[in-house]
Amino acid sequence: MTRWPLFVAGVTFAILLPILWIAHAFSGTEPPMSQFGITVTTDRAIYAAQEQPLAVTMILKTANHTGESIEFNFTCAQRYDFTIADEQGDELWRWSAERMFAQVMGTEVLEPGEERVYAEVCELSLGPGGYAVTGELTATDRPMYASLTIEVK
Repeated sequence: MTRWPLFVAGVTFAILLPILWIAHAFSGTEPPMSQFGITVTTDRAIYAAQEQPLAVTMILKTANHTGESIEFNFTCAQRYDFTIADEQGDELWRWSAERMFAQVMGTEVLEPGEERVYAEVCELSLGPGGYAVTGELTATDRPMYASLTIEVK
């Protein structure tokens, strides 16, 4: 039995995930959580074990389906991250692990109807089994993540 929140049965899977954790309470002008969020997809749901190392393309999309601008605050230049973990939840790869980011605070505004897309490719040797791919928006005031499962056969 897997501990992951999602199991992927199709070629790609995306889920609009509301904000899971917020450091402060909503004000009266805050848009409802269900109207903005993120999705994560990969180029495939199933990878062939003989194709080592695997090249897993991960795409994280943020979307604002409200009528208002939404502001995201960051403590450094990093805006997103991706991870791959095994069935036990052990992290095998993190996009940001060997990167350095400028230590400057920043703000990004997502206008009504706007989407931002972040994509990375991970080249990694993986044995047969299931793996959780997680994409994360690293905003301090609205941290969000979405996960899906890929399979190596």
